[in-house]
Amino acid sequence: MNMLENDKNASQSPRRNKRNEQFKGIAVKSIFKKMTMVCLMILLRASMMPADELVWYDEFDGTTIDPAKWDKPEYNRRQNSNGPDGWWLREESFLDGDGHLIIRARRIANRNSDNDPYDYATGAIRSYGKFEQKFGRFEVSCRLPRQPGWWVAYWLYSDSVGNENGSGEDGTEIDIFEGFGWTDEVQHALHWDGYGDAHQVIGHTLTMEEMRTGFHTFTLEWYENLYVFYVDGIETWRTDAGGVSKVPAYVKVTGELSTESWAINTNWANDPTKAVWPDSFIIDYVRVYELDATVFDAPTPNDHLAYRKTAGASSDAGSRYSARRATDGNISSRWQSAPGAPQWLTIDLLNSYLIHKVRLDWAAQHGVDYRIEVADSIDGPWTECIHVTGNGQRGSVTHEFEPRAGRFVRLYGLQGVDDGGFSLYEMAVYGEENTAVHGKADAPLAPSPMVLQNYPNPFNAATVFRCHVPGGRVRLTIHNLAGQQVAALADQHVSAGDYAFTWTADACTSGIYLARLQTDNATVLRKVVLQK
Repeated sequence: MNMLENDKNASQSPRRNKRNEQFKGIAVKSIFKKMTMVCLMILLRASMMPADELVWYDEFDGTTIDPAKWDKPEYNRRQNSNGPDGWWLREESFLDGDGHLIIRARRIANRNSDNDPYDYATGAIRSYGKFEQKFGRFEVSCRLPRQPGWWVAYWLYSDSVGNENGSGEDGTEIDIFEGFGWTDEVQHALHWDGYGDAHQVIGHTLTMEEMRTGFHTFTLEWYENLYVFYVDGIETWRTDAGGVSKVPAYVKVTGELSTESWAINTNWANDPTKAVWPDSFIIDYVRVYELDATVFDAPTPNDHLAYRKTAGASSDAGSRYSARRATDGNISSRWQSAPGAPQWLTIDLLNSYLIHKVRLDWAAQHGVDYRIEVADSIDGPWTECIHVTGNGQRGSVTHEFEPRAGRFVRLYGLQGVDDGGFSLYEMAVYGEENTAVHGKADAPLAPSPMVLQNYPNPFNAATVFRCHVPGGRVRLTIHNLAGQQVAALADQHVSAGDYAFTWTADACTSGIYLARLQTDNATVLRKVVLQK
């Protein structure tokens, strides 16, 4: 896990917010849920194409941890010659009988021959020797602890992490998330080349309001050439640092507690003597999927204007088929509309461009009759670039036309190949810059590595986000609670300083949204309430 510490004994909710495809093959927790699942399965099979395949999971039903899936290591995990030790004990990992895995932390009597007045204990489970996989989607739904002094994690490990050859391809410790009971900050991290002098590590920090309130999902999509991390369905980090591991890894769900100086401060776990024990890390499920495609085939950010820009649509077939899938650069993901026509997909390029070419990578439900349009406003008026009739093929279709100026680009589908709607892997947009603007804050914020504030909040028409950033590439986007991106306010390279951006939410309904401020090294999420 973290802090250069090897797995020395490696031989060793509001309830869950399910994605539609996750119902397949999962044991639900009541007769009512089973009936609901059957109905949903019928609807899904009728309306959606197959997605990633669920290959291994645990819903933590029953009263006993499944020994066919997990073992529970027990040893003095965090020894301290100058203070209490932090043990992994089997009895600290158990099921609550209500569909949850509990990993408990508490103070215990001294377990060894030193003179410590007491020790600490927490638990861990791992799929070592029972399940491992390279590549795929790995997800956990959990509620973080509430007390300082310990940390928890969902991570992947292989014995070859100890190899020292300058590359992570032969084994990387992948910390899908590490979280705490005293702060709303979590982190993703990668470790490779062992844990000695050759050790290499890279991480990404995420701060999210109310992170310790309720259940959250933490997800890794592990491709042959890229790691992509998500929290509650929102992408928080992507990297290929070290060279992506090509070695199967097993799953670990753990608590950790150390009383050494590096751990008991506000840079990490904080002081366990300040905690009210016992405390619990509550896990709702662990799920592992095989991906439709193991290679993330993404253009570089400069390859086309629409790459990773905000996209919206008239409809979609669920979060796995949302509009943003058509601009993520991944040809294995796609936007899928609801049945029928017309349907549309709109992309906000953030600035105005002279657009002269659009490439559409159609899936099976391709458009037959459609228009490419541009506009300066999301509300139009829309200018037609080209009207395509009689398109008879799926796959990549490129349309070139006279340059048209606009910030927004829209695919407007009039007729599909059948009544099932439209399905598009990628929409690439090409053109030259026309005008570019960004806002600089009138009044500076207090110095901070990363600050995101907005006023008013709640708001009913528009709100102003003020942020302090360290410089480099900055992205500020707005997401709904399903993880769908609904607006992009910034995607640009800036100098260190204070900036302001306005979100006018005319096209959005009342509700709770998340603003995501992202740099190369950190992410901040802020809850925003729209009241119309």
